[in-house]
Amino acid sequence: MDRPPILNVEGVLLICLMGDLHDRVLSHLFHDLSSVMSSRRPLGVVLNIAGVTMIDGFIAHRLEELSRLSLSLGAPLVIVGMNAAAAATLVEMGLRLGDIHTARDFERGLAWLKARTREPATS
Repeated sequence: MDRPPILNVEGVLLICLMGDLHDRVLSHLFHDLSSVMSSRRPLGVVLNIAGVTMIDGFIAHRLEELSRLSLSLGAPLVIVGMNAAAAATLVEMGLRLGDIHTARDFERGLAWLKARTREPATS
């Protein structure tokens, strides 16, 4: 899967990643997400990684870049579906996902995004 589809669900972009991630997939995703976000102006992005077989430092860094891209275009990103093995690997490697919000599943991620968009803006 070189170009994961980007779906629009209730004004939120949904991306499901599967298998082994490599630079080409993540580079395409970065480009495609910036293009779609510029034209659709979503409330947020839900990135489902339940189907990802391994997360390492490189992938964690690229996920952080995707989150910064999304925020810079006005929509928060939430990662859903991280399995226990991936989370344990990140902890063991001492990696942090920065300001990336995570949720157990799509429904919780969507609820977090909707609650966040209802919060009043602070100055």
